Amino acid sequence: ESGDYTQTFTNAAGCDSVVTLHLTVNATNHTDLVVTACDNYEWNGVTYNESGDYTQPFTNAAGCDSVVTLHLTVNATDLTDLVETACDSYEWNGVTYNESGDYTQTFTNAAGCDSVVTLHLTVNATDLTELVETACDSYEWNGVTYNESGDYTQTFTNAAGCDSVVTLHLTINQSASSEFTIETSEACYTWNGAEYCESGDYTQTFTATNGCDSVVTLHLTTSVGIGDHEFDATVVLYPNPAKEVVNVQYTIYNAQMAGELDLLDMHGRLLQIVPMTGETTAVNVSTLADGVYFVRVRTEASMVTKRFVVKR
Repeated sequence: ESGDYTQTFTNAAGCDSVVTLHLTVNATNHTDLVVTACDNYEWNGVTYNESGDYTQPFTNAAGCDSVVTLHLTVNATDLTDLVETACDSYEWNGVTYNESGDYTQTFTNAAGCDSVVTLHLTVNATDLTELVETACDSYEWNGVTYNESGDYTQTFTNAAGCDSVVTLHLTINQSASSEFTIETSEACYTWNGAEYCESGDYTQTFTATNGCDSVVTLHLTTSVGIGDHEFDATVVLYPNPAKEVVNVQYTIYNAQMAGELDLLDMHGRLLQIVPMTGETTAVNVSTLADGVYFVRVRTEASMVTKRFVVKR
């Protein structure tokens, strides 16, 4: 302990030599240091990678040893791999990724250390396809029937498991229908190469300019009787259907002379009057819209016979 202490010695003269010691005793320090670290801990230039108790001596202010014992706990950082496949984009912890690649985010684990997660991401794209179709009256696509022109979409699944969106640009053209009535005193009536010898309703189907059907119905009445041969002419039209010109050929049965040809539409409206200059007269139909028209033959005796011509 610190204090004053004396000891007596004999000096050279043979007398007592009393020495008094004024003593100060300083204590060595012993210190404990408790530390928790992630992965490793550096202490006074030394790196520790494992949990354990470690000591290092220092010199305190009094010049004595200061022994410090480190009680160290080392916790490891977590490393995790996450594999994901997504369509178009992937959202992870508030971040949206649009391309395939490896991405990392750092979290905190239960020990308070880093938890590093690496995302191995594959992003597959949605397919976008355009389909252009034209149909008559309706179009069936994948079990759905569409009756009007427009843009329609259906969604399928592609080989990558993502959406395959197909947009159908659809044009619907309507089939046309028309009808006309013929009354004839001849035994048979010839229409577009087909001969009809009985009264009735007959249809023929043509192709309109829009590529769809044009269905024409003939309401035919044949009335062969005593007065039939009083008609002054037999009329034949060719070509029929016609595109530019239809030729009207007639045969006169008596001394009467034919006068003029009338071209009428299906509603009976007069469109042209063409003088008959011989046994065959040409009628220009090139400027007419596609459809059915009538040719009326007027003679000097006002006898009339009608035939129809199809313009297309």
